[in-house]
Amino acid sequence: MLAYTAIGIFASTLSKNQIVAFIIAIFLCFFMYYGFEGIASIADTSNTAIASLGMKAHFNSVARGVLDTRDIIYFISVSVLFLTFTIFKLGKE
Repeated sequence: MLAYTAIGIFASTLSKNQIVAFIIAIFLCFFMYYGFEGIASIADTSNTAIASLGMKAHFNSVARGVLDTRDIIYFISVSVLFLTFTIFKLGKE
């Protein structure tokens, strides 16, 4: 998936060590998938706005076979966001 690849590329700019970059990428991908849902459950709100920021809600919709434009725009936005972070990080070096 493009979003996970963009996260991995960004993580590789954060460290010169490949193993550390891999661990950072795994952590970021894990947080983007489960983190927002966990924050929403800790906040104990009935509002699903926080949970919808995570990838799990959007991925579940796509996995059911429903191609909603909100999900596609979400994944493209996350990809562009992390690629922009990568460009800024590489520009500072």
